[in-house]
Amino acid sequence: KDSIDPLYLFMLEVEKLHSMKEGFEHFIKPKYLTGSDGYRIEKDKYIDAVNYSVISRIPPFLIIQLKRFEYNQTINDKKKLCHYYEVLNEINIAKYTENKEVEAIYSLTGIVIHRGVAHGGHYISFIKSKKNGWLCFDDENVTEVSESEVMQQASGIETSNIAGYILFYRRENYYDIPCIDLKSK
Repeated sequence: KDSIDPLYLFMLEVEKLHSMKEGFEHFIKPKYLTGSDGYRIEKDKYIDAVNYSVISRIPPFLIIQLKRFEYNQTINDKKKLCHYYEVLNEINIAKYTENKEVEAIYSLTGIVIHRGVAHGGHYISFIKSKKNGWLCFDDENVTEVSESEVMQQASGIETSNIAGYILFYRRENYYDIPCIDLKSK
């Protein structure tokens, strides 16, 4: 049975991966659920199932959470993944959608960065403005920063425990796309 989850927040795997492209490939890869890991239909009864994801509607904005924090059950502790993970300034998600023919290009407009370890740290934000380029918001301090610095921190600096955590993208030509009348649907 197919179910539709109308969300525009995507959680991309980071562990053992090195880029957003790999993260999206992992996102759409079918996961086979069998035995006691299958789909539960009654208290102690399971059926085998396939879980997969595809983007059915191309949203005007994408919010992507990079799964930078992992819980290790063996040692009952959490860790932060700061290794290099390529964050893209522009991404085309068309190949991950139902309608692969429709262009779906997005530009990076904001980032939440985590500085610190899994048990604590500090969050800052980078926002791209039309007038001033990239701005860093660190508590009450707002400063201009270079795009290369933004992309470096977003992709991760393992030796400094700095890494992008939440990414905000805006669809290109969003305001040029004809609107549909939702009341007639």
